[in-house]
Amino acid sequence: MRIMIRFSMLILSLMLLLTACLPQTEDGLRLHDVEVYSNASDLLGIYSYFYGPPTTIRIGGETLELTEGSPTGDFSVPSALLVGGQPYYKRSLGKLQYPPTRVLKIPLTSDVQLEVGEQVREVLYFDGSKWFTLVNAAGRGFKARVVPKERLQGLQNIGSLTREEAEAFQKALLPRAPVAVTVMDSRLPEGNAGGFTEYLRSTFYIQQTVPTDDSAYEAPNEELLWDTLAEGSQATGVEQAEYALIASEEQLLSFWNRAYGSQLSVPPLPDVDFRRETIVAAFAGTKPTGGYGLSVDGVTLEGSDAYIDLTETQPAADAITTQAITSPWVMLRILRGDINAAWFRNSQDGALFGVAQRTQ
Repeated sequence: MRIMIRFSMLILSLMLLLTACLPQTEDGLRLHDVEVYSNASDLLGIYSYFYGPPTTIRIGGETLELTEGSPTGDFSVPSALLVGGQPYYKRSLGKLQYPPTRVLKIPLTSDVQLEVGEQVREVLYFDGSKWFTLVNAAGRGFKARVVPKERLQGLQNIGSLTREEAEAFQKALLPRAPVAVTVMDSRLPEGNAGGFTEYLRSTFYIQQTVPTDDSAYEAPNEELLWDTLAEGSQATGVEQAEYALIASEEQLLSFWNRAYGSQLSVPPLPDVDFRRETIVAAFAGTKPTGGYGLSVDGVTLEGSDAYIDLTETQPAADAITTQAITSPWVMLRILRGDINAAWFRNSQDGALFGVAQRTQ
């Protein structure tokens, strides 16, 4: 019994001793490193921010006096300790032999050209007014024309930056716009962060000066003149979706009769000058009820191909519709006679779902 009591007291003493040795995070010293590579030499370096009680420490053989104060100037963080009277402690970094990313502006558009030389976590772009995401993650060899997506939170939530650190870097980069910021993995070996109750590291490549790539410019697609020739919902002989490019009166008569096949009286065939005009038809196929339809939202020309932006509507779940079988269709007249193919795509997301080619 005495042995058990002594053993229990020994365990309790060890637990109390270990508890006393644990660092107190709320009173301890915290270190946040921001590793910045850049094509601008004055940005290159490791920005070290210290948080916690004032103290004196040694790093790399150098004694640093950490004091409370009001940091000011570029990249200063209000809640960070002053380091020898400065808003942060900056150490030198070697310049990268090859940049991880390269961002170029494209003339007459807000799109940019993005080239990636190694695996990166995220690429952001600042045009002087707004922050944008170019890509969330990309690997070596990625090269594409990118449509920037607005990023309302700026540099918040990238790397391990705190809110104040993100705001400090945003403010400092404001007069340097346009700039691109790449979030990447550290190029340095994992250091010993002993003595700190918290250690965070973020690594970025900041591209200052974004040149223009004239070779990436592409002339905008030509918008074509067009109108809806006819439309309906009672085509016959069309079970599945079908698309047609009509280039002769004989072809037009065939599709016209299919479109109006359920009517006792077929409307007269419209006059079409096939030397200057092309007719395009889209049939949705058989539908179980009413409420379905097709509508054309736009037509553009790329080379000798027309791209038809099409919306297929369907009834809502609680809609009251006729229970008869329907078959929606639409025909449009394009004021151009040399079209070789018509591509049909979803108006909402641009996905291609059909094509019709000239047969005559």
